[in-house]
Amino acid sequence: MSTDDLIDPRGILAGQPVRPAPRLTGLEGRRVLLLDNGKLGVGAYAVVADALRSGAAEAAWAHATINMLRVDDADVDGIADNLIAAHQPEACILALADAGVTAHTALLSIALERRGIPTAMLATPLGAGLARAMFQARAPGLQVVVLDLVRTDSPEKAVALITATMPSIRALLTGNVVATTAEQASPYPAEAVRQWASAASDMASFQDWAEQAEIGDGLPLIPPTQAAVTAHLATVESDPDAVVYGPALTSGRLLRVRDVAANAVMAGCPPRGFPVVLAALRAMAQPGYRLSQAAITTHPSGNAIVLSGVDPAAYGLSAGAGCLGPGHRGNACVGRAVALSVLHLFGARPGEADLTIFGSSAEFTYCTAEAHFGTPWPSLASELGDGKPGVFVLKAEAPRNVLENLLLTPEALCEAIAEASVSLCSNNSFIPGELLVFLNPEHAAVFTGANWTRQDLAQAIHNMARIARQLVSGRGVGAIRPRYMDALTQLPVTRSPADVHIVVAGGAGPQSMVALPWGYSRGQWQAL
Repeated sequence: MSTDDLIDPRGILAGQPVRPAPRLTGLEGRRVLLLDNGKLGVGAYAVVADALRSGAAEAAWAHATINMLRVDDADVDGIADNLIAAHQPEACILALADAGVTAHTALLSIALERRGIPTAMLATPLGAGLARAMFQARAPGLQVVVLDLVRTDSPEKAVALITATMPSIRALLTGNVVATTAEQASPYPAEAVRQWASAASDMASFQDWAEQAEIGDGLPLIPPTQAAVTAHLATVESDPDAVVYGPALTSGRLLRVRDVAANAVMAGCPPRGFPVVLAALRAMAQPGYRLSQAAITTHPSGNAIVLSGVDPAAYGLSAGAGCLGPGHRGNACVGRAVALSVLHLFGARPGEADLTIFGSSAEFTYCTAEAHFGTPWPSLASELGDGKPGVFVLKAEAPRNVLENLLLTPEALCEAIAEASVSLCSNNSFIPGELLVFLNPEHAAVFTGANWTRQDLAQAIHNMARIARQLVSGRGVGAIRPRYMDALTQLPVTRSPADVHIVVAGGAGPQSMVALPWGYSRGQWQAL
């Protein structure tokens, strides 16, 4: 085997990287725009703007504030044009690349550089890795100034850090920034090329090489040979070079069907499961999923995949006992293939392009199927996909258990599910979103025995899953709620009953499960 026989799972670069703009000769009298990305109004960050202006008092300063947390990818170029029209800057300082706003702040920096405006981006340690990764992929040569600062630090520390780093900030605007070449080489280490002939038999070496190249999720990988990739591609009627998603926010790469197949091979996915992998990624590519943020968020969540409307055995999946855990190759490998595709496309490695704080087991794999036989209600496919088989995908936390084996009435069981859907400082207590309820057949029979429909249960959960406003006011993050909730003292954690997705799966018994959402995206449906 040679490296030519192995398929790069990262996708291909979408275009040429941006060359950094010419730098200024100095700052005296120059129009410098300070762009507050929404982070400079809290704690120690609040003194950053004044400290910057004091540190370069000779410049002619302008100030703009844009909450980059609420910006979509497509908005960035327009924002850059509007800033230039309104302020006519000769340079721009963007602050502060931190959780949630780093990606779009970096995109704005690149957009300004493309328009000839030199920029300097300030980052906290949390945002620095993602910012560096994006610059390396999209505008190699640009650098980041890192402030070792958190919002709970003292204002004095913030001022001292700005003072200490002011020479570096000046250098980014006035120094010689040299464009470099974005990395386009094979992901596999060059020193291993001569040894690839033994890779198929020497799996330990393959794992070591992949780790050196920052390929994979930490679990063993299967070499993505051309033959194996071809076997997966044969299961779908898609052009292997058709683009599934991209360019990725962080890497500027495009994910094609053949790249998805390479990741499916690496994940150990059997070919018959590949149509589910591809459908899941196409669902996630829809704008409402906000994959560019979902792939790199600090939130510990995975991409929960539910196959519906077809006998899951046809694709090697299971909807029975233990369907969310070990022991089901199809479920495990399909979910892992989706996760690997996202990881490799975005370069979403912890501490670098991925902003995750803890990560989650749900990020390795998160896939099941809805029970196809004996389901008491119409399938998800009938509600979301006009009866055609497909997949539903939701960015969600690992599910939490709901234990009820004694008070088996519809009202009591619904109350238990609703209580499990709410917790202090969970994402949905500030940003109401969707819930994914995994209802075991025994619990489902409690509701259908009382003539409850799926819609009845969804309505009841929406009505009951609430948290007191006084408990969450002034906590967590800035709330984003529908206007109708402004007058409520008990706040729903879903926007409407349509946010409650109920899946009958698993084995009979006293336990069901509910998964809480990331909140900034909506679940998406994709036909197979």
